[in-house]
Amino acid sequence: MENDERSKKIVFISHCLLNMNTKAKGKAKWPALAPLLLERFSKYELGIEQMPCPELGIFDVERERATKEMYDTPDFRKVCSGYANFVTKEIEKFQKAGIKVMAIVGIAGSPTCGAKIINAGKTTKVAKRVLGQGIFVEELQKAFKSKNIEIPFVDFDHRDMHRSLAELENKIKLSDMTV
Repeated sequence: MENDERSKKIVFISHCLLNMNTKAKGKAKWPALAPLLLERFSKYELGIEQMPCPELGIFDVERERATKEMYDTPDFRKVCSGYANFVTKEIEKFQKAGIKVMAIVGIAGSPTCGAKIINAGKTTKVAKRVLGQGIFVEELQKAFKSKNIEIPFVDFDHRDMHRSLAELENKIKLSDMTV
C-alpha cells in the first residue's frame, strides 16, 4: 500500500492572485503574483485552487477599471453565476474526497471578487471602497447556500498585506480545528 501524503486541505483563490496579468489596467500591484501568499499556503500545507476570472469571461485583458455598479449587468451576472456553479461543483468533488476547503480568498476592492470590500460608484472617478461583496462572490454565496456549503471568505488587500495575511491565517486556523 502506498503512503498518500496529501494534507487534505485546500484554499480557493481569486484568479489574479496567481496571475497579475489578468488584472484591469493599472490594478496590478506586482509583476506576477501576490507575494507571501504561497509561503502562507505552504506553511499550512494547503493546496491551491485558482478560481476562473469572470471578468475575462466577458471582457478583454486590456479592460479599464470599473466599479460594481458598472459591471452589474445581466450578462456579467450570468457569467459570474456560471463560474460560481462550476466552482461549487469542484468544491463538492473535493469535499466528497474528504478534502477540506479552508477558505475562499477574494480581493479587497474588486467589484467582482471582493469578499468584504468593493469599489462602488457610478463611475471610477467617484468610486469609493465600501463594505460589500463583488458580483462573483455574491453568486458564489448563492450557489453555496443552495448546496448547504459553508466556507469562510477572506479578502486579500494589497494596501495592508500583513493584516490580510493575519486574517487569512486566523480563518485557516479556525477551519483547521474542524478538520
